[in-house]
Amino acid sequence: ITDWDPFSMCAGLFTGKPVISIDNSQCILRTKIDVPWKKVWSYITAYIIIWTLIPKANYYFITSFFNPVPTKRNTSIILPLVRPEIIKKKCSRKNFFLVYQTSTSNTKLIEILKTFEENFVIYGFGEERTENNLVFKKTGHKDFFVHLTSCKGIITNGGFSLMTEA
Repeated sequence: ITDWDPFSMCAGLFTGKPVISIDNSQCILRTKIDVPWKKVWSYITAYIIIWTLIPKANYYFITSFFNPVPTKRNTSIILPLVRPEIIKKKCSRKNFFLVYQTSTSNTKLIEILKTFEENFVIYGFGEERTENNLVFKKTGHKDFFVHLTSCKGIITNGGFSLMTEA
């Protein structure tokens, strides 16, 4: 079972084991979607990348917020997956924003956040420290679910899973 992992795909292909793909990106390859003309080049680029990484799964489950129509066999649309740890949590609203970054290169963001009279809990910069209104946590920190379910809002550079769980 792969979630956008080409190594799992290769392992299945080379060992003859069936591969099941569960992700949202296959929507581009395996469903009918309307692409605005000005986005065609981005669409083609994404199509090539996705096809290259997960080309021959035996079955595709596409997680989606909307209901695209599958155009290829062995394809099903399912609701986004949410971890049980998130479902069980009671939501609250505390006095901070959760910041989740998958790139450590966005250092300008840190300087911008310092200018606000708000508190931020920041994941993704690979460090544990506090600086003024910023609290840094390492990705995978045990309190991530607590922060996710108790923040005022989320700032992220993307990520389908985080948007789903939010």
